[in-house]
Amino acid sequence: MTRVAMLMLVGGALMFNAHAAYAFVLAAWAVLYLGIVVVLAKRCVVLSRAFSNEVSTSTGRLIDAISNSDLVRAFAKADYERRFLSHFLCDEMDASRRLRKFLIWMRSFMAVATLALLLGLVALSGRDALSGTISVGAFAMIFFLANQIIRSVQELSYRMLDYFEQLGTLAEGLDLVSQEHEIVDSPSARPLAVRAGAIRFENICFAHPDGLQVFKHLDLSIRPGEKVGLVGPSGAGKSTLVKLLRRQFEPQSGRIAIDGQDIAQVTWDSLNEAIAEVPQLASVFHRAIRDNIRYARPNAPEAEVRRAAVEAYAQDFIAGRASGYDTIVGEQGIKLSGGERQRIAIARALVKDARILVLDEATSSLDSESEHLIQQALWTLMQGRTVIAIAHRLSTIVGMDRIVYLEAGRIVEDGPHRELLARGGAYARLWNRQMGGFVNAA
Repeated sequence: MTRVAMLMLVGGALMFNAHAAYAFVLAAWAVLYLGIVVVLAKRCVVLSRAFSNEVSTSTGRLIDAISNSDLVRAFAKADYERRFLSHFLCDEMDASRRLRKFLIWMRSFMAVATLALLLGLVALSGRDALSGTISVGAFAMIFFLANQIIRSVQELSYRMLDYFEQLGTLAEGLDLVSQEHEIVDSPSARPLAVRAGAIRFENICFAHPDGLQVFKHLDLSIRPGEKVGLVGPSGAGKSTLVKLLRRQFEPQSGRIAIDGQDIAQVTWDSLNEAIAEVPQLASVFHRAIRDNIRYARPNAPEAEVRRAAVEAYAQDFIAGRASGYDTIVGEQGIKLSGGERQRIAIARALVKDARILVLDEATSSLDSESEHLIQQALWTLMQGRTVIAIAHRLSTIVGMDRIVYLEAGRIVEDGPHRELLARGGAYARLWNRQMGGFVNAA
């Protein structure tokens, strides 16, 4: 850009010195050319963005179909999915054609405009040279300058055209990465210091962005080292409560405190370092089993990694693989079963050794025998820690100190297992339904 601008300024000055008309022609052409190019570039960005959106849509639909290939096969819907995807691919093709056609027209305009400038200057200077107004040397200089300016302008124009084409493609991604985070550390945030692990939810009100109210003036206290089970129907707010604790959501009002420290006033990283979680759908990286287990502490000794694997009852299936702890688990752990991924997540939590432990259906992917073994490992892990366990299978949390029954964002019942059964309320009805429902139905 700078080189072309300097070339046009110097060339214009030399042309003005030879004859003012040539410099005026160059200046008028530059203004007109740049104005048209700016207008065309804006249109190019719009078409490129539209094409990018169509590519994102069709790619997303394609990935969705591939990731659910077993479901497609189970319902014999391969032809249906081809027809369904063809609509999005046709839209992508149409958007691509519109963009490519416009780029051809734009390149053609650039080529014709620069050629017109060259022919115009040559014609004017040639006429003046023949009439004796300028010398042959001046004519040669003008021809050389015009040729250099045109070549430089064409090169810059084509590069800018590529830039505007890619800018439209990248605009969606740039908008995403440049968007400010809604949840950030406050300017005065300090690291969370967890000593005992007491948790308190005070007057919590929370609604999703779509207006769905989850909690309204919720109060819940969990003592240090207490093991609390969260139960209730789907949509009651169990997982939302954990997300609020981890500050993945922020309440509209109220306060959440850990050992008396408002989590809104501590650093986000220190908050998450203080909490170990075993989720319902365990995530693993496309890395070695060893690296997945010690992800929370990359420098954890090998002996600690192996001890965690043993306590999580993962040692047998790890040792059964040829590469052992160096086994690469594949994208999203595709080389592991659901239960094996769950055990890796439990071993990872053991290595993290956090004061607060969150279990979100931590044994949901295990068979009864494996579940029994993992329960023993989890009870060992729970000792001396504050535990929040979300469960739909009530048999997995009967040994908790307290069970909190949530319904529609409200605490309906709160107490030990035996006490809640004796009350004969919502928890007792759910327990009886799970324990005897299928027997009665049979």
